[in-house]
Amino acid sequence: MFSAFIIALREGFEIAIAIAILLIYLRKTERTNLVPAVVTGIISAVVASVAGGYIMSSFLSGDNVLEGPFYLLASALVISMIIWMWRTSMQLGVQVTKTVEKTEGRSLAKTKFIIGGFAFILVLREGIELVIFLLAISSATQGTQWVLASIGGLILSVLVCVGVVRGFVKVNMQRFFKASAIVLMIFVIQLLNGAAHEFIEHNWIQNPGGSIMGFIDWAEDSNFFADIAVISFLLLIPYALIQSIVTKKRNDSHHPQSINLGINHHHIDHPTSVS
Repeated sequence: MFSAFIIALREGFEIAIAIAILLIYLRKTERTNLVPAVVTGIISAVVASVAGGYIMSSFLSGDNVLEGPFYLLASALVISMIIWMWRTSMQLGVQVTKTVEKTEGRSLAKTKFIIGGFAFILVLREGIELVIFLLAISSATQGTQWVLASIGGLILSVLVCVGVVRGFVKVNMQRFFKASAIVLMIFVIQLLNGAAHEFIEHNWIQNPGGSIMGFIDWAEDSNFFADIAVISFLLLIPYALIQSIVTKKRNDSHHPQSINLGINHHHIDHPTSVS
């Protein structure tokens, strides 16, 4: 259950921040007529993500022979997401401004298509990843508490994003994403352990036997790695936020005009960087 909450919070926060930067930049550049296109892109991406999740869940029904490969797919996506995050997620503001600037001189219809498509891709990329993670969690857990936990994580991510935009919450994006990356890597280990369990169960790989198999079974049944991920989250995320506050105070003493995320009360003073 906590795994679903943490993943939904992490993915939802990145989606919310990216969309917030886009909407704020459109407002600052007096292009609010493009906001409906953004909303359409978001709704379309949500529908596509849910549809993709329904299709994938249908393949996982029955004898669940595809659970092992599905765990591997989820692991690969987590790793690719972490690599992408380290390389480009600190430049969300750059992506937004470049995309909007490319619409200069184009017709209104083409501009709406480009901006709406950009919002669609932003949400769909994270939405599909979230769906795959949650399906992997649901197939390894009993009950439906993970659904409520994921909804709670998404709601909290939106509230935190609103707090950041309004200036009520100070979050250092770089530290937050690095801390969450550590937690996600623990989930990767959990998924790989589940994949190994499924492959052995279906005789796709040789049973190692002994203490190795005993640990795989124990970790699978006890949610060992999920518990470690939860503990890491509770330790690392508050640490990242506390350090963010300390750093913010230190920076303000030297640069009183600096702002977090380039966002402050609906204004983007530095839209090309995300601190």
